[in-house]
Amino acid sequence: MKITRMRLISLTILFVMITLSVGGCASPTAAPTEVSQAPASTAAPKSLVIGEIETLTGASSDNLKLAASGAYLAQQYINNHGGITINGEVYMLEIKLEDNKGSADGASAAATKLIQDEGVRFVTGSGPPPLTNAIGAVAEPAGVLYASIYNNGTKAEQNPDRKFTFVANPDSFAGQISAMTYLKQIHPEVKTIAYVLIDDGQIADNTPQVKASAAKLGLEIVGDIIGFAPPTVDFTPIAQKAVARDADAIMLGNGSPDYMGQTLKAARTMGYTKPIFVCSMTPPQDIMKIAGPEASTNFFGHGISELVDVPDLPDITKEVIAMAVADPDIGRFDMMMAQGFDAIYTMVQAIEHAQSLDPQVVAAAWEKMDTINTIFGPGHMGGLQTYGINHSVYTKLPILRLENNQLMWGSWEETGLP
Repeated sequence: MKITRMRLISLTILFVMITLSVGGCASPTAAPTEVSQAPASTAAPKSLVIGEIETLTGASSDNLKLAASGAYLAQQYINNHGGITINGEVYMLEIKLEDNKGSADGASAAATKLIQDEGVRFVTGSGPPPLTNAIGAVAEPAGVLYASIYNNGTKAEQNPDRKFTFVANPDSFAGQISAMTYLKQIHPEVKTIAYVLIDDGQIADNTPQVKASAAKLGLEIVGDIIGFAPPTVDFTPIAQKAVARDADAIMLGNGSPDYMGQTLKAARTMGYTKPIFVCSMTPPQDIMKIAGPEASTNFFGHGISELVDVPDLPDITKEVIAMAVADPDIGRFDMMMAQGFDAIYTMVQAIEHAQSLDPQVVAAAWEKMDTINTIFGPGHMGGLQTYGINHSVYTKLPILRLENNQLMWGSWEETGLP
């Protein structure tokens, strides 16, 4: 990733476009390319401050820090489209970025700085449960609205007690369903899957859900989920366990490009030629760099890239990709950036929908929304039956394939849990 440390540390520059007609970010019930048409105002725009907490350093920062670029692109996109209008007043977005340093203590410190020291009332960012739980522990009692970039499906991440916590992108369960659905389309012969997942507290809650989702598709997760500890650096033993299951396919769950690239390469070296795929949002273009050309085939995962011609690409996606590629500090686009974008974009829609800067009012309005726009087009709110609270954003997901080390289009797959 090309983004500089200076850009990562300071995303507080406002892209105030006074010469543009004043509009708003997309209305929750409008087409994704529409903007709200607020009355023109002669007053100078105000600032809407949103805190962004991402993994800029520490464990898995090579992948997770890309979400910060997505947040920066969301700020740019929203402000370029005139900001948002609340009770007749125009607000431009200002992001305050903090590093969680890849640890729960770092996430807690970042949240404390933004919320308690600086008085920020809206916070987004981070994904792994130890980090989101640490942020939520600060945000919830303070009545601060918090939207994580994703949800690994643990009960601690999302439950009825998390009144101010939302998830801005499809969760792990939705990723598993969409990936396995696509697997059945291109490999109808597959019946069994060996599943690998980081063991950071999410395996217990993932096991019954993923096995039930597989069964509905006529698939079987063979044996227990193959877990690995977060500090793992050598994934050859993990690949050996997966190959030893003698399943028809191997599915890789949440984790970094390094884990996935190493596992893919090791499994191919061991002679495993059957499908290997990813059900998380780790960019396939980064995985292939680690796996190498000989291993990068018969592989797919959720992904988006400026290098691949994607059919039915929404106008908002085209615009944001063009912005990312043109930016000298970014120069590319991928799924982690899309997740960082939507954490900001969906929260701002909820704020404008509520016509309030009171987090309690916004939370109450957001959980009652049926539809919401995303970087990939129209989405919807869900999670009431799954988590006991209607706080999860779902939208269709793009899938990219690797065949003979070539990145190519796969499919759009719908997601969502009741």
